[in-house]
Amino acid sequence: MKTLHDANFFTILVPHSAGVCSILPTSTSFRGVEDIHSSGDGSFFVATSDDRHLWMNSAGNFAGNEIEAVRISKMRSTNDDLQGKLLLGVGSIVSNLKLIYYPWADFHPHGIYLLEIPDSLPRVFVVNHRSSSDGKKNIESVSIFDLDLDQQTARYVRDITDKNFRSINDVVVSGTEMWVSNWRFYPPEKFFHMVEIYLQRSWGYVVRCDLNRSGECTIAIPPGQVAMANGLMLKNDKLFVAGSVGKNVLEFVIDEDRNAKLSRTFALDLLPDNLSLAPNNLLVVAGHPKGLAFQAHAKNPHNVPCPCSVKTIDLKTGETETIHTSEGGDPISACTVGVLMGDELLMGSVYDSGIAVCTGYKK
Repeated sequence: MKTLHDANFFTILVPHSAGVCSILPTSTSFRGVEDIHSSGDGSFFVATSDDRHLWMNSAGNFAGNEIEAVRISKMRSTNDDLQGKLLLGVGSIVSNLKLIYYPWADFHPHGIYLLEIPDSLPRVFVVNHRSSSDGKKNIESVSIFDLDLDQQTARYVRDITDKNFRSINDVVVSGTEMWVSNWRFYPPEKFFHMVEIYLQRSWGYVVRCDLNRSGECTIAIPPGQVAMANGLMLKNDKLFVAGSVGKNVLEFVIDEDRNAKLSRTFALDLLPDNLSLAPNNLLVVAGHPKGLAFQAHAKNPHNVPCPCSVKTIDLKTGETETIHTSEGGDPISACTVGVLMGDELLMGSVYDSGIAVCTGYKK
């Protein structure tokens, strides 16, 4: 009964939206826009896309013998054949970024962070669940690319991997520091994975990497504080971490010694996924208002819709506001991220096609 209650099984949703919603026009086809990050001036955004259901096994997990066969069959000969994509949004059109000098056999992007550097090309840091050359081993890494917006290309710079990257989810960067969330401790084929998820164990953690020292990484927020560490966001000296099965967002203050200390907890009525910043001191949180509905959707995403919700947290007052709720498929299911750009709310989805946009948002 506690699991049903915590998964919001008995919650009655009241659909409403930030405006008139549709799917953005695109020059390419894609599914599963996990994360979106907009530029500081709002002139463009970047996003990750991967049809994750295509390479999941029949149990709805990303592991096991079935995935090995699928991954090997998806190995490509050129970057144009990669299943995962980086996307660029300019104006109202979404296009595919062509990867240049990317050396690996496949590309499965997840969280993304856009770092804008004065007098330099924009740089993106991308969580990448790539495989080894034979497709039999998953390698958790953060892949770094420099963007040429005019040519619509992403030039590969390097990968960062670390022994503490177990099941990484999102990444944020400030100066020479990179923070990476690990959403689970146990892989899905292990019994304790079920314990971790359904009993809401706080076994996720966050890693801090020093980009000046070849990506040397240490655990900055150890297990015991965040129940499924998911989306991350930085604002000055504060790090925000989405605790998905904890149904909260945690605020950590980073001190002069680079230690992260818990300062506030924002309780939510959804399972938060990714985070973004918006004007007026707002943190935008997208997620899943019904946890078990999401589980059913994950096993059959093209036929079983799933609710979607986006909230804002006023970081000054701590007040939350729901700006979008749908019962599923209108216009997308299972939204993973919400980004406010002017009067528009952009939303990505775990499995659905396209990027949704709702026009008419007013604070």
